[in-house]
Amino acid sequence: RAFTAIMSRSVGTKDERPQVTWFVDPIELFKNISRENAGGQMALAMLPMLGLDGVKAAGGSMIYAAEEFDSIAHMHLLLDNPRSGVLELIAMESGDTSPETWVPPDAASYMTVCWNFQKTLEGVRKLFDQFNGEHALSNAVKRRLSDPLGVDFEKDVLGQVGNRVTHVSWFEKPARVNSGTNLVGVRLVNASAFQPTFEKMVAKAGSAATKKNYRGITYFAFQVGRGQQNVDEVLLRQPSPCLGVVGDYLLFSDSVSCLETAIASKHDGSRSLADELDFKLIYSRIQQHLGSTKPGMVAFQRPEETMRSFYELATSPTTRRRLEEAAQTNQALRALNAALKENPLPPFAA
Repeated sequence: RAFTAIMSRSVGTKDERPQVTWFVDPIELFKNISRENAGGQMALAMLPMLGLDGVKAAGGSMIYAAEEFDSIAHMHLLLDNPRSGVLELIAMESGDTSPETWVPPDAASYMTVCWNFQKTLEGVRKLFDQFNGEHALSNAVKRRLSDPLGVDFEKDVLGQVGNRVTHVSWFEKPARVNSGTNLVGVRLVNASAFQPTFEKMVAKAGSAATKKNYRGITYFAFQVGRGQQNVDEVLLRQPSPCLGVVGDYLLFSDSVSCLETAIASKHDGSRSLADELDFKLIYSRIQQHLGSTKPGMVAFQRPEETMRSFYELATSPTTRRRLEEAAQTNQALRALNAALKENPLPPFAA
């Protein structure tokens, strides 16, 4: 029954037969390989306490050359119902996975996850208190976070985490070795209610946090050390951690330029990744494949943006000048410099 339940969900949109299928009963497998092992038997006895005996099976398939897709992978985990213990922490939900208005149109990658964080938090609380005593988690949060920050961290911070988290990568200009930046957005239950708590926590950073305003939105940038000198300032980006409440999201980034680009995208609703043709094509295919089912996670990548950053770095006059200087004392860089001179790179489109 477990096998047929998983395999019935591991076919393509037009009932394409998979080229590869796999299935495992992890509990039964563990019972067999730990039969003569005292430690394994002890671990097996603890599974019900942790709720891990509720893992009934895992399986999936690989389908190749399916219509417009190079490959389609199915991975399914069959769980007991109702869940208990560790399994209660798994709280992915179906929901809206289209890019938020603050996701830049030229993002190199995008991943969003719909997750019931409050359900996971309650599961963590139940497990933590089970091993450490009643109210143990609340007391630990108060001692380690609430008291130092001067806020009710459990209620005013953890309680404000919504049901979606998004990660975006974006390349800062001009191109440098570490031009890639990261942007993380956490949906808030009530952004206006969270704002005073947010500003109170940031105030604890003192002079390290600088309050800034861009297009009417306030955010905070943090000083992480003095900028590097000489060749580093040309070839390396100085990280500039920052965070701010943008719409219904708390945004974190390691680049002020990235955060301001996100704010600009939010300000101008027509400049989001959701309106880009390549994303719309891929997203529509995903929806066609899933039918009426809504995904709990969507990931999208543009390898071209990564290659573009390397290309711009390689063709930058500043980089070439630095390369020529370094080539005088380094044999490997001398060979690279000569190769680039004798074989100029074609246009990026090529």
